[in-house]
Amino acid sequence: MTFQFDTMLERVNSLDGPVLTMYLETNPSDEKWKIRLKNGLKRTGEYIEASQKEQFPLFEKIAKEVYQHTLDLQRQMKNGLICFATERSIIMQPIQPSVETSFFWGQQGEMEQLKTLFERYPRT
Repeated sequence: MTFQFDTMLERVNSLDGPVLTMYLETNPSDEKWKIRLKNGLKRTGEYIEASQKEQFPLFEKIAKEVYQHTLDLQRQMKNGLICFATERSIIMQPIQPSVETSFFWGQQGEMEQLKTLFERYPRT
């Protein structure tokens, strides 16, 4: 990882929610990450539409931007991609360690997997 955890934590905590958090396994030798991206955003959208209908249009807007930003970064892909996105800001970072693909929607970014990565790889 080429960024500082404290800096990332500060940036994520300063986001004004709701926040779409995405951890995506992006092994560059395997194009399946594109399917995981599309399916993960679709399933998250279905969940939001069913449980938080008033936030669904906002989610759709953010998800579309995240999808496009992710495709734009595909030449820089490593083994994982971390993203925190709001209506006004997208923080997206390709990383060397693999991550478990997961998507979250909430008032704050979901940081548990990121914290675990930094505990596991403190010198990166």
